[in-house]
Amino acid sequence: ADKLEKLGVSHAYAKAEAAANGGQITRTHFARLLIEAGKCQTMQQCFKRYLRPGKPAYASIEWASLEQAIAWIHAAGGVAVLAHPLAYGMTAAWRNRMFKAFVQANGDAVEVHCGNAKPADVALSAAHAEEHGLLGSVGSDFHSFEQCWLKLGRRLKLPEGIQPVWSHPSFEQQLGAYS
Repeated sequence: ADKLEKLGVSHAYAKAEAAANGGQITRTHFARLLIEAGKCQTMQQCFKRYLRPGKPAYASIEWASLEQAIAWIHAAGGVAVLAHPLAYGMTAAWRNRMFKAFVQANGDAVEVHCGNAKPADVALSAAHAEEHGLLGSVGSDFHSFEQCWLKLGRRLKLPEGIQPVWSHPSFEQQLGAYS
């Protein structure tokens, strides 16, 4: 917010806080402020010009450890899912290290099918799920209506042989509470 103020976006924190409506303030809130201020026309421009590392409004975050984040998810009754595992630009060797670290930290599932994934990517993510004993999930990767290339509500399917994340005991317990 302070960096946006220096760029001419007045009352950035108060506006972001109001937009979050009591929820977590995210970079998306600040991106929308940049659009409102006329600094950018699209969300993509906001991130490219201002909110990525090395850009004028970037603020680094102190991340929790993988173990700590997964423990928090489990403590809240959730299932820890590794989101869009092929989107990080890793080599095969680094991707294998990521999966091994995720499993060692007690991760539960991997997003096998997401966004506009190509069939080869879905097959590769499914192979990782099988190799590492992880459940599979699907997701649109839809974050906002500016992502016109993603279809909200599209039903994606898991490949044969991948056990779905909704079969995890946490889901069954939660569903049982509503029966």
